[in-house]
Amino acid sequence: MRADDAILAILDAVPSHRIEGKKRLQKLVHLASLLEPRLNVNFRIHHYGPFSAELANAADYLSLMGKIREDLSPVGIYGTFKSVYSAPEDIEINSRFKGRPLEAIKKIDAYSTVDLEVASTIAFFVSKGFDRKDALKKTKELKPTKSTPAVLKRAEQVLTVVGL
Repeated sequence: MRADDAILAILDAVPSHRIEGKKRLQKLVHLASLLEPRLNVNFRIHHYGPFSAELANAADYLSLMGKIREDLSPVGIYGTFKSVYSAPEDIEINSRFKGRPLEAIKKIDAYSTVDLEVASTIAFFVSKGFDRKDALKKTKELKPTKSTPAVLKRAEQVLTVVGL
């Protein structure tokens, strides 16, 4: 499953058929890649955890071509915006998530973007050969302000849902 297909499949899978924020899109696809072997998107570590330029470009392309909708929603008082992705009702999807991957995506969509970011970062380091303890340590070093006990607890719940 290519990056563009992954975006469409994620939008189809989440109950609201909306994803608020580029960061959230990145983390949902990264976590879905742990469940779906057909998903072929490359990630590298970035400021906000696992990031795929391929996925970012695919989102821009799909929006430009009108296959998904990208609206800008104001955030805070400083005049910044976040992207809100949604799928039209008549969306044409080549690949859908089914079974366990679909159920897991629905469950993890209920978590905050920060929870997904921390969980995704831990998962990234585990996928690169770190044991769980070292992956957690590396994540805390990379994200000290986000790695609070409450967030780490919820991140562990996310990782349990995705089977890590």
